[in-house]
Amino acid sequence: MVEACGQWAYNTTKQWFPWILCLERGSPPNDGQKCAQQLGYDWNKINNQCVNDKTVSYSVMHPIAQATDRLSPKKQYVPWVVLNGKPLYQSFNNILAKICAAYTGTKPSGCPRVEDELGLCFDDQQ
Repeated sequence: MVEACGQWAYNTTKQWFPWILCLERGSPPNDGQKCAQQLGYDWNKINNQCVNDKTVSYSVMHPIAQATDRLSPKKQYVPWVVLNGKPLYQSFNNILAKICAAYTGTKPSGCPRVEDELGLCFDDQQ
């Protein structure tokens, strides 16, 4: 709930991604106030206006629970990363390279240099 309410309060990826990273480095239920302080976020907004407000927190969590339930294949653990319909099964080494290699179409700017399975860098545009 703390993670979801932080995403609700700071709803752009640029804002909420550091929030999730901070919480996941520790204990999401226990480190919310610490992470909010480190990031300059309003803990009162996250905690009092969402986590402790059952109407708001339910409206935030319910769509997340529904989306999780619709995953195919079904989630087995967290994080559950699926690439082209196939779970990575905790194989998160070189995840950027795997995503860039699987991406069809014009590669986004984050994909010009990727590492192969041996860790060797190459320009994907060549």
